[in-house]
Amino acid sequence: MNEHDSYWARQSVSDALTSLRFLRNLKLILPGSVYNLTMNGLHLNRLIHLERISVSGTCDDYDSIIVSEVAGAIEKSPSLAHLEVHYPRDYPPPVQNFLAKRSPEMHLGFSHVSIADMSYNFRVMPHLHALRSLELTNTAPYLKPLESLMESRALMAKIYKSLTDEHILLSRIVIDDVFPAFLDYLGSYSGILTEISIICLYKPVSWRELDELAARLYAFILPKHIGSLEILDISPMFTCGWCFHPKEHSLFSQAKCLRSLSISFAFADFSVENPNLPVDYALDDAVRDPLSGISDSLKKNLSSRYLPLCNSH
Repeated sequence: MNEHDSYWARQSVSDALTSLRFLRNLKLILPGSVYNLTMNGLHLNRLIHLERISVSGTCDDYDSIIVSEVAGAIEKSPSLAHLEVHYPRDYPPPVQNFLAKRSPEMHLGFSHVSIADMSYNFRVMPHLHALRSLELTNTAPYLKPLESLMESRALMAKIYKSLTDEHILLSRIVIDDVFPAFLDYLGSYSGILTEISIICLYKPVSWRELDELAARLYAFILPKHIGSLEILDISPMFTCGWCFHPKEHSLFSQAKCLRSLSISFAFADFSVENPNLPVDYALDDAVRDPLSGISDSLKKNLSSRYLPLCNSH
């Protein structure tokens, strides 16, 4: 709804939402700041059976309109298990503001939390003891100053240290940054992790540190989880130690449960005898032997790409 909608139209939407007392899934997609939304009359706090809330996009007066309405819905939804908030704009509000209206006695049992483009404060941990799926991406946008990137990494490290300390065992993780505390957490348990997605990995730290973390992942962390993994996505944005190498063949051949595999290749890691061969064929040749231990059904869901070498490596 926006300021140009007639009163009767806004009232009809509000009345319709209010009547959906047993609504389980609420998804708000916001159009951006070009529209002046008039959502204050939606009374989302009347939706008392919500199990999933998803908010994506932004608008003017986001704090006073969206955060307030959603906080009211969360306050009245003790069965809420899924929370997703994506805020593609500078200076987002803290995620914990969405929980500001709940009473201190109300403990939410989140099983899935997805936060993108905004910071996430680890003090929300009491609500995460039932957590099984966590997505934290772009918590410090790539174009922000280096100080912001490092602050974000420090905060993320605290989150994963808290997960370790509280013995919260995730079965699904989506992340776009890596750091020692993250690998410490993954190394603290085994047998139940079904998805690791390290997507659009960028370079907020030195090449050496990044490659050392990759070596640790392949040598000590993935072997703990390779038997239970169903989805594995390691997609750096540049050539580095996180790219797949044929030496990992024996590790990947143990992935008996894997259904989807997305990996990046360092172009120079494979020598092509025939330089006139199309790149797709060269990739097939490079993949065929390293992944020979993996089932044919998985190969149908294999996504891969070559990454150019970076001269600064």
